[in-house]
Amino acid sequence: MKLIKMLGLTAIATVATLAFGGAGTASASPTETALCTVNVLVCPEANLVKLLHLELVKGTVFQLLSGTSTVLCLTMLSETHIESPYIATGSKPLYAIALLIFGGCGSNAAHSNCSSVKTTEDPLVQLKPTSVNLGTLSGTATNPGVVNVQCTVLGIPINCDYSGQSLAFQVEGALHTADAGHGMITGSKTPAALTVTLGGLFCLEGSTLDFLLEALQHAYIVGAPGKSNALCKTHNIPCPEADLVKEAHMESSEPVRFLNSVANIECSQSLFTASILGLEPEKAQKAHVSAWSWKDCHTEGAIGNCSISTVALPDIEIERTKLNLGTATLLEVEFAVECNVLGLHEMDCSYGGTVSLELEGALHASITGHGMLRAGEIELKRVEEGVGCAESTKWDASYEPLEHIYVMS
Repeated sequence: MKLIKMLGLTAIATVATLAFGGAGTASASPTETALCTVNVLVCPEANLVKLLHLELVKGTVFQLLSGTSTVLCLTMLSETHIESPYIATGSKPLYAIALLIFGGCGSNAAHSNCSSVKTTEDPLVQLKPTSVNLGTLSGTATNPGVVNVQCTVLGIPINCDYSGQSLAFQVEGALHTADAGHGMITGSKTPAALTVTLGGLFCLEGSTLDFLLEALQHAYIVGAPGKSNALCKTHNIPCPEADLVKEAHMESSEPVRFLNSVANIECSQSLFTASILGLEPEKAQKAHVSAWSWKDCHTEGAIGNCSISTVALPDIEIERTKLNLGTATLLEVEFAVECNVLGLHEMDCSYGGTVSLELEGALHASITGHGMLRAGEIELKRVEEGVGCAESTKWDASYEPLEHIYVMS
C-alpha cells in the first residue's frame, strides 16, 4: 500500500539527490549539488547521473505495516529518468520520472494475495543535502504521487491509495558507510499517508513503510554548498561558526619511519599541535604548527640511539578535494636527525621541503576514526650537507586528531 508509493518516491528521491533544481548541464561548482558516479568535489558532466537504476537491497523486503496486517513485496525495480537540468542550485526542485515494477506482493505466506501494487501518479520529490554525501529526501505538495494497493486480506478485497507528500527519507551517497553500497535510500518505519479509501476495511491510518533501496551504480552526493575549506567538529554543511576547529592536536597512530640508504629510523610516537587560522572564501584553509615532538627514536635493531627534532615549524595549507577528503600542504618543514649507529657511524642530518599529505575527515572510512593525515613515504631532501647523511629520506607516517575533525565547507 504505502509501501508501493514509497517505492516510487524512493526511486525519484535518489534521483532528486542529483539536484535541487535549475542550472545548466555543465560541470557543477562547489555551490551546486549533483549526483555523480565518481567521488569528486565538482562532478564532470560526463559523470553526472541521468538515468538511475534502483533495486531492493539483497536479503530485504518492502513492508507496509499496520495494526492488522503486513503487506510485503519481495522484489522491486526502478528505472528513474532524471530530467534536465542535472545539477541543482537550490532554487528549484529536480524533476524525475520513475518507472517501477513490483513483484511478490502479499500478506500471506505465498505472497500471492495482492493483485496490483503500482504507482498511479508518479511523484515529484526533492533532496536536500544535510552534510557530506548525505541528504534528506522528501515529497512535494505540488505532485506528491499516488501508490495504489489492491489485495485480498482474510477474504476481504481492499483498494487503497497512499500519498507521498508527507514522506521523508534519509539518503546516503555511495560508500558513505560500509553498508551504503552504491548509495542508499532508507525508509525506517516511515508513516504512510492514506489519501482515499476506495474499498475494504484495511486501509488504516497509522500504517508505516519500511525498506532499503540501493542504486545499481555508484551515486555520490557531491558539490556541497560553500566555497571555503573548513575543518569542522561536526558533520554539517556549512560548518557552524561554533564548530570550526581552532586548534588540532595530532598523534601518530603507528610508529613513524624515516627510510634512507644509510640507516632506517623509527620513532614510537610523534605529536604536533596546529593552530587553525581564519577562513577565506575560495582559498585554502591556513594553519600553523606551534609544536612538534618525537619519542623513542632509533635505527633498526637498536634502542634510543637517535633523536629527531623539528627545526622549522611549518605553515599548512588545507584544501578540500573530495567528499570529506583533502590535502594538507606543509610549507618548508624541516626535521633534524641525529643518530649513532652501532657506535661506529654518526648521522647528523637535516631533511625537509614543501610536501603534501593526504587528509581524511572523521569517519570517512571504517579505519579513519577521528580523521587521518598521512605521509606515505614522502621524499624529503637533505637540507644541509651534514655528517653521514643520505641525499634524501622517505617519511612514512599517519597522524590522527584527538577529536573528530571533518573536512567541510
